Amino acid sequence: MVVALLLLLAVSVGALRLLRRAPPGWLNSAVVYRRAVLVGWSLAVVLLLSWMIPALGPLPFFWHAAGKMLGFALLLVAPLWVVPSRWLPLAAAGWVAVISFVGFSDLVYSRHFGNLVPVTALFGAGQTWAIRESIGALVRLRDLTLLLPVAAAVA
Repeated sequence: MVVALLLLLAVSVGALRLLRRAPPGWLNSAVVYRRAVLVGWSLAVVLLLSWMIPALGPLPFFWHAAGKMLGFALLLVAPLWVVPSRWLPLAAAGWVAVISFVGFSDLVYSRHFGNLVPVTALFGAGQTWAIRESIGALVRLRDLTLLLPVAAAVA
């Protein structure tokens, strides 16, 4: 877990440094450079989240499925390539926040029910306020590390 957090910090700091730097001479477009850095950062964070979430709880995960995990992460960040340049930083941060929240929800749900959140359970999301004590009992302090990518996205 500590390794994943250090990697998250290194990836976020590296992306910030790359964004402040001028694009390399062989790349004529600063827009393409910025897009590549932000999409690459989003991909790295999604991969780190998919590595961190099973380490925190009883989620079903197979370590030999690294290729599928990479393909799924690429599929998740693919929409960022078509977002207009002006909105790309906000979209990348929002996308990472959504993926972090979904991972957090899956982790808490799997502690109680032993499975991932089914789509039909999303229709009962309005009842979340009524069961907040139960949710609070299922959340552990180390689960809050899943909110660190959201903080990195805001930076």
